[in-house]
Amino acid sequence: MNSQSRDIVGVLPAAGKATRLGTLPCSKEILPIGIVPGPTGSPRVRVAIDCALAAFRAAGIDRVVIVLTPEKDDIRRYLGDGTDRGMRLEYQDVTDSPSSAFSVSAAHPMVGDADTALAFPDIQFQPGNALLALAATRASTPSDLSLALVPSRRGEKVDLVRADGLGAVSRIDIKPGPGHQGWTWVAAVWGPRFGRFLADAVSDAQEPGAERHVGDYINEALAQGFAVNAVRFPDGTVLDIGTHGDLAQAWAQNGEMET
Repeated sequence: MNSQSRDIVGVLPAAGKATRLGTLPCSKEILPIGIVPGPTGSPRVRVAIDCALAAFRAAGIDRVVIVLTPEKDDIRRYLGDGTDRGMRLEYQDVTDSPSSAFSVSAAHPMVGDADTALAFPDIQFQPGNALLALAATRASTPSDLSLALVPSRRGEKVDLVRADGLGAVSRIDIKPGPGHQGWTWVAAVWGPRFGRFLADAVSDAQEPGAERHVGDYINEALAQGFAVNAVRFPDGTVLDIGTHGDLAQAWAQNGEMET
């Protein structure tokens, strides 16, 4: 394990309903997205969550909390305790999660005062060492939160991050709409101060029925003086498999992606 990663716990929010994909044979997070070479060279099925788990492994993060709803217990059955992946997978159950921010905050009691690494189980991203770079940044800078940024032209689907030339983040624009492009974030690493802030802010939110994104809470933290920085990956890519078109694209691209 990398020394800078030994006190980082990975978090994967997998409690969403995947309504855009309609009726599925399994949870979106374990949908097959291609056939790739396995460790011995023989073919194996790649599923959506594999990208995030591989990013954790590359960063030396071997303890990961996956937040689930009871309806998604097939993820637990499929992944098990992570032994065969060289990881320690733990599960936090929630019911009726209204947002990914709620799901992330539900993992806070299991993370405690360790640093948190966040990735999303339905987002395919490159480079695979993005979390490793964030862990190194977290170890060498006083920031509360570090974001991995990749370029995107799909402002209708992603959040765009405003950051200066040194990587200091000033704001996140939540899905600004078609025609907008820039840098979007695909993963994050933060310290216990932001972890406590997020858990408290989600708990105090009084907007029933209104989905609040993790980016909304990052903006609140920025307004309160939290230090947020970014690491840019100019050749990075991102693909959210939450729609049929992007799921088909994941299948088409899978042979070109790192495994």
